[in-house]
Amino acid sequence: LQIACQRLEGTDDEYVVMPPREDLALFFGLHNRLLHQHPGEAFPGEAINPNIDFGAVESQFLQQDHHAVVIDDFFTDDVLQSLRDFLLETTMWMDVKRGYVGSYLRTGFACRLLAQIDEQLRLSLPRLLGN
Repeated sequence: LQIACQRLEGTDDEYVVMPPREDLALFFGLHNRLLHQHPGEAFPGEAINPNIDFGAVESQFLQQDHHAVVIDDFFTDDVLQSLRDFLLETTMWMDVKRGYVGSYLRTGFACRLLAQIDEQLRLSLPRLLGN
């Protein structure tokens, strides 16, 4: 258990080699596979809060040296819940590195809702994201 905790924290310098075990064959056969994907359907209308002044957001971003802005209430409540469900229910987290997990388009990090958010962001922030 200590070795596993160190691996997850990224503080280990070792690895463990286990001899083949027939009783674990089923588990390892499921490793790194997309077993379930939440549908992540697009929402009718806006996924991003329509009350955000994106012109002001772009201007603030471009004027600051550190190029960062904070946007409160970015998603509508329904979209935020759907996005959360997609992220928690989809078995796509297959890349583990130094204390974090990652996923990519090829491992399942894709759905209509994410495409809708991407499109709306590009339209809302043309000076920053463009086409």
